[in-house]
Amino acid sequence: QSSTVFKWLRGRIVMWGLMTVFTACVAVGCAAGPPTLWFSVCPGDVESRDTADVSHVTESFQTVHTAAIALKAARLGGHSGDITVSLCEGQHPHRAPLVITPEHTSDVGRTSFVGAGRGASLNAGLPVANWTAKQLTPSLRVFVASIPTTAESRQLWVDGVRGARAHAAPPACSGGPVDPATPCPALIGGTLTATGYTDVPTTTVDGVTLGQWLIGTEFVYGRGASGASWTEPRCHVTAVAPGSAAATLNISMDQPCWSFATNKGTQSVKHPSDIENAVQLLNTPGEWFGDWANGTLYYVPLPGQQPDTIVAVLGTVAAPTPPAQVETVAAIRVLSGAQRLDFTGIGVEHVTWLQPSGSGGFVDLQSGFFFTRLANGGNGPLHGVPGAMWLSGVKDVVIQNCTFAHLGLTGIVADGGSQRINITSSTFADLSGSAVSLGNVSQANLPPPTQDQQFLVESNIISFTGQEYRGCAGVFAGYVALTSINYNAISDTSNGAVCIGWGWGATNTMQQNSVSYNHITRSNTVLFDCGSVYTLSAQPNSEVAYNYIENQVLLYGSLYHDARSSGFHTHHNVIVGGPMWLYLQWGPLGAVNHVTVENNFHNTSVVGGCASPAHADTCQSTGFCPTKYPPSTCGAVLIRDNVQINGSVWPAAAIAIEAGAGPRSGSASV
Repeated sequence: QSSTVFKWLRGRIVMWGLMTVFTACVAVGCAAGPPTLWFSVCPGDVESRDTADVSHVTESFQTVHTAAIALKAARLGGHSGDITVSLCEGQHPHRAPLVITPEHTSDVGRTSFVGAGRGASLNAGLPVANWTAKQLTPSLRVFVASIPTTAESRQLWVDGVRGARAHAAPPACSGGPVDPATPCPALIGGTLTATGYTDVPTTTVDGVTLGQWLIGTEFVYGRGASGASWTEPRCHVTAVAPGSAAATLNISMDQPCWSFATNKGTQSVKHPSDIENAVQLLNTPGEWFGDWANGTLYYVPLPGQQPDTIVAVLGTVAAPTPPAQVETVAAIRVLSGAQRLDFTGIGVEHVTWLQPSGSGGFVDLQSGFFFTRLANGGNGPLHGVPGAMWLSGVKDVVIQNCTFAHLGLTGIVADGGSQRINITSSTFADLSGSAVSLGNVSQANLPPPTQDQQFLVESNIISFTGQEYRGCAGVFAGYVALTSINYNAISDTSNGAVCIGWGWGATNTMQQNSVSYNHITRSNTVLFDCGSVYTLSAQPNSEVAYNYIENQVLLYGSLYHDARSSGFHTHHNVIVGGPMWLYLQWGPLGAVNHVTVENNFHNTSVVGGCASPAHADTCQSTGFCPTKYPPSTCGAVLIRDNVQINGSVWPAAAIAIEAGAGPRSGSASV
């Protein structure tokens, strides 16, 4: 790339001279402006320049990174007009982050990254080939492949399907079909201590007797294994020793993960519901294990798969950036101050995130936001699962017709005071985290110039989020204002589909947010105590309207206004099936207030919280809540003119809401 850059710089003086002339002409009206720059990127291209038409300068590059160097040089050289970086259709190997700084952008022209044809994919994956069949045990045939000993990942995709890390739990407790009435059983016993477990009986787990093989495994605390049914913490085993009694073990857990996980009050973990990442647990088709130290992958084939025909890809890390609190792994990172950017037809896939494999593990509080530890040993701020695209303090960005798929993290994160961000007509599928995460969760009262606000998330297709970090929402928004999450199709989310708000009643500057015209199917497939649409805290002049919500799997309400939600008008939604159509929080964190729920259609009678007659007084009284609850503003909760449908015939108004929900016709994602 260095020779490419020097080659590109030769002759640059001539080009800047032309551009200077055009810029000068603009001042006196003798020309329309500087020439449009068009940077073409294709892995097989011969790198070249074409200046025959001085109004349209074209240059060719083999990687988007060298094109970005040229782009920055053009901006620093004085070009303020539009610049387009066009990536040829197909796969672009992506082994380092694309970092876009303010120097790449202009306050006059737009900077565009465009995928030609059917789109260009930045693929961070490591292809794995040369598999051979091996009889691992008399009853288990596996495929084995060699990989570099520098490789490590938390995800393997085979023939386009995410493999399951070797694990012990039955499907109902590892992301499969759920029986909501049955908590996940504990896989080990023993007594919890400050360092782990003592006197754990050496029983069998998934047919394997507990022993030294547990070292390096990851304990997963799913539904019923912690006090928080909306989270799923993960911590690693560091040591195993004989217990004080016969046939028992003492198990030491990694720090600070264990400290985080056992000091969450009523949310603290108990005994694991799953154990992952041991070759001894390989026994089910689709499972895999990586022996990173020895450079070996093991995979249990699905029926019909052959070692010489499977297409396997390991997720890789695009950009570890120590000593960050959260390992920065974004394939596309846009830094604070950048502006006026477009991304069209760009895909990102096969990016992993390795921080949960470290000593901090992954201990989440809500919506995938997890605890961190500072270098001085103190507790750090909550951080969200990072994004394959990360916009921090960025303004005026359009992301459209893009694809974020097969990712070991979240699709897009926009925070740090980002404003006027449009995410439209894009596809998000098979993500370990959320599809989109907007705003922060630690600064509730930022002034408007630095607040996260004016987001539009519209006409996207989102499916199978939270495939690994199951507390994540399909779309999450923290302390945001003037944000619209509308006309999306969202399905099969491990937790809530759309979660907006933070703070549990904290004073904040959230306002005028909208969750409307979405088609939501099968939210809360693994965790519960969330909803298809979930809100927190005061958000004046906000609404939840005209959504079509069907078949939510687990509790609670398909429409769920949590602690001290206020300022919402929730109306003209259709709720089909699900365990509960409406939940209004009434508990110790404070009741909802100033919420109107009206003109909704539903075919189940179940409601919860102060939507139920038994607790109605906690939301509908004036002044303060009854003395048995903490003091908090109550009142002005109206539940009226909602229609329960008995039978299969729905009124025309409900059918019209269904027809109007989801991506708009003509949007690129349809």
